[in-house]
Amino acid sequence: NDCRKDAVTIALVNSMTSLYAAIVVFSVLGFKAAQDHGRCLDGNILRLINEFELPDQSVSRDNYTAVLTRLNATQPTRVAGLPLQVCRLQDFLDKSASGPGLAFIAFAEAVLHMPGAPAWAVLFFAMLFSLGLSSMFGNMESIIAPLLDMGVLPRSVPKEVLTGAVCLVCFSLATCFSLQSGSYWLEVFDNYLAALNLILFAFFEVVSVAYVYGLER
Repeated sequence: NDCRKDAVTIALVNSMTSLYAAIVVFSVLGFKAAQDHGRCLDGNILRLINEFELPDQSVSRDNYTAVLTRLNATQPTRVAGLPLQVCRLQDFLDKSASGPGLAFIAFAEAVLHMPGAPAWAVLFFAMLFSLGLSSMFGNMESIIAPLLDMGVLPRSVPKEVLTGAVCLVCFSLATCFSLQSGSYWLEVFDNYLAALNLILFAFFEVVSVAYVYGLER
């Protein structure tokens, strides 16, 4: 097998997929920030119209800044007494969620405001499900293959039985993530355990292949 070609292909496909996903992610985050910014402006516009008894539709999102500046110049005391929010698009962009909150909060809320929301919601959560399932294929194989190679179970035991037992153990260990404190445990594992383990495993794999097994072999 041409391992070098496979490694280069996987790296390129992985990078291109990440770039493509970044375009979609930041587009959705920008859409959500624009929606939140618009709702903030609408709330301030409604307060101005009610306070100064302005005609409906006389203040829009486009001329809100000009109207507010004019009212500040003519009646600053009344304007200062209003509970107006600071509506800056950059602030809403900076408050974008990340990690699990991005997938299950920010994206889910943004999908609700898109045209054809039910279809987008089905596609989005089907994507999450298939992504998690495909990731688990690799994780399970990395556990099951060494167990089979080491002969933990007799050869007469089918591989399906070992696979089911490993999945059951992993399922039992993962129940802590479904509790009310599940998001906390997920953050702990994600920030303090996963990254360090990957670095250590990769380091020892490189050392063992290069210096123990030998590059010439």
